[in-house]
Amino acid sequence: MEEQQTKKSPFDLLTSKQSFVLGLASGVLTLIVIGFFVLLGMVLNGSSFGGSTTYKPSTNTNPTPAPTTNTGAIDVNLIAESLKLDMKDFQACLTNADTNALVSADITTANAVGVRGTPHTIAVLSNGTGAVLNGAIPFEQADAVVAGLLRGEGATAITGLSPVSKDDHIIGAKKPKVTLIEYSDFECPFCQRFHPTTKQLLEKYPNDVALVYRHFPLESIHPNARAYAVASECAAQQDKFWEFADALFGA
Repeated sequence: MEEQQTKKSPFDLLTSKQSFVLGLASGVLTLIVIGFFVLLGMVLNGSSFGGSTTYKPSTNTNPTPAPTTNTGAIDVNLIAESLKLDMKDFQACLTNADTNALVSADITTANAVGVRGTPHTIAVLSNGTGAVLNGAIPFEQADAVVAGLLRGEGATAITGLSPVSKDDHIIGAKKPKVTLIEYSDFECPFCQRFHPTTKQLLEKYPNDVALVYRHFPLESIHPNARAYAVASECAAQQDKFWEFADALFGA
């Protein structure tokens, strides 16, 4: 009876050393391929490399009260300590005229575009047109405006608005189709109510929407608003603006 001969694989002709080298090379090649696709995914999702902050917007829609002093004002020092800021630098910053000037600069841009109350948010397209989200409108209403702009609907001319610069506080998409420029007041209850809405928009449109926060403290009715704005700028100097803003709004 004729026996079936077993065919030898090319790998059977390799020595044990050659097999080890070949296996090692295959493993390295596999890791390189996996690493390439991981990096590609990060780029496509808008991840940044070497960013100054790892802040991710909280999606908490039930704000908790910020820590207060005996007078009822928010205790910015307790917030700073909870965020592990350098307290010596933070304290020095609070009385720095240059820090106060940053808040005044935002107020100037707000006046130029006709802001009268807070929150006042301008949804801007890359061509400079857009739409105004006036007041603490609910998420559904804000979402309808943003969705319309993304579809090319509802945009009108926006005049007097200062363009976004490196000095602005901005989070969200790296190359946004719609930029929400919000003029807000940390002592304003309506701004606190609107804060979760901006977070929901960022969460729904991670690759299409960015948020810019600008100060517009209503000092005539909110005596602590400018002080809170200044404190947030001091937190920004230590790359903690958004975390500080969340704490001020009780998010």
